[in-house]
Amino acid sequence: MNNKGRVTVFLCLMVLIMLPLFTVAFKAVQLYAAKEKAVCAARTAVSGLKSDYNRYIFEHYHILLFDKNAGGAGEAGLEERLLSEYKENLGDAFTDCDVRFNDFRMIYDDECEPLKEQMSDYMKYAAVETGVDMIMEKTGGSDGTVPGELIDEIDEARGSGDGEEGDDDESDSEDGAGENSDNDENGGNGEEVKAEKVSIFKVKDPRKFTKKLKTKGLLGIILPEGTELSDEEIETDELPSHMLSVGGLDELFEQFGEDRKFKNIDRFEDRLKESGGWGEGLYNSGVSMAYARCCFNSLTNGDRNEETVLKYEMEYLIAGKKSDYDNMKSVINKLVWLRTPVCYAYLVRDAEKMAIVTSIATTLSFLVLIPEPVLKYLLAGCWSYVEAMADVRALAAGKKIAFTKNYDNWITDIKRLSDTVTGEIPEAEHGLNYEDFLCILMALKTDRINYRMLDLMQLNASKEDGSFKIADCAVAAGVDFTASYDGRQFFNHLVTEY
Repeated sequence: MNNKGRVTVFLCLMVLIMLPLFTVAFKAVQLYAAKEKAVCAARTAVSGLKSDYNRYIFEHYHILLFDKNAGGAGEAGLEERLLSEYKENLGDAFTDCDVRFNDFRMIYDDECEPLKEQMSDYMKYAAVETGVDMIMEKTGGSDGTVPGELIDEIDEARGSGDGEEGDDDESDSEDGAGENSDNDENGGNGEEVKAEKVSIFKVKDPRKFTKKLKTKGLLGIILPEGTELSDEEIETDELPSHMLSVGGLDELFEQFGEDRKFKNIDRFEDRLKESGGWGEGLYNSGVSMAYARCCFNSLTNGDRNEETVLKYEMEYLIAGKKSDYDNMKSVINKLVWLRTPVCYAYLVRDAEKMAIVTSIATTLSFLVLIPEPVLKYLLAGCWSYVEAMADVRALAAGKKIAFTKNYDNWITDIKRLSDTVTGEIPEAEHGLNYEDFLCILMALKTDRINYRMLDLMQLNASKEDGSFKIADCAVAAGVDFTASYDGRQFFNHLVTEY
């Protein structure tokens, strides 16, 4: 009997001891479950944020981003929506629930680094490098830099003259062109070519042709027949390249973009120098270059996106103008000047052609009051410019051209510039096409290309959603979730990103 009493007392004591322990353990398990439920509820709510990616941008440009403005509701509206989902996932047992954004990573942050990352993922970077190497291989490793010895020759010619240059009122003489002179010209190939004398009254200044080229005339010569160029302007004030990018960046070739007079040797020499040195930029902008060719329309490929605000989008990436007409005008001018140094480098080494140039310069120097050594190089520049026009005309027609010039692919005649500029150029089987040259121009504009891509995305996406702004688009967000359960507060910070 005594033993039974002892057992009863022992069991009672054990129950009294274990009951609080079980209660504490149950409470701990309950709180742990509540904590995990709060985490799961937060993750579920924030995953809904990622599902709100802009479908137009993803479908056409393969970029994932979401609008933190929530279609006009703003961050507060987005927080309210997340809070509603958070509460629903938690249940009625939780109180004092709150949701707050504490950070966003925007698509344009760090000079468009998130955009570059997604472009790189889409393009598979190894393939991009292959594309860049292909262009460099077809250029023979040249990046358009004018040989130093050619610049030295121009400087020497400048020093040999009296330093005076003619004004802008040179007189036209009778039609006809001369290729004769008593002077001999030693060509770069070692040959000595003699030019015959010609009457001063039969010489026509070839610079007149380029000087009189107005922009519409230039486009009329180069662009294929039937090319449509709209002059309807877009609004640019709220575009990313105007609102988000660093200002003060100079536009390529704008300083002398419309100067076709070829009367100032210093300006011409500067133009020769500034269009080269794009090789490194081509590698630096390789991802952007390849991505642009996949996603944006151009003159020779307008099938990548059927409905766009601007018809010539790659041209906009380079020029950044308000209309198709202005973008095409700017790009064609840039392409001509990009090709001019290449043509010039060959021309001044061709003894036969330079003999003709020298004969004209010798005669014209008395009329235009420019020293013959200087005028010779200016006329060669004029001829090279027209040859570059012929090259760009072939590119615009969808042909490939060789990067370097030689006797076989030279097309124009200084005696008949207006006629021969429209002559047929043989297509180079392994040459560069129009978009290859656009990529070279993009390599000279790496500071703006990515922002202008965002411009085009905004312009086209806003056709479906007028409130869409790239300035409101994020690729990642940090969110703070708080909730209370049975007097215990839970805090979770989650980061969601694409």
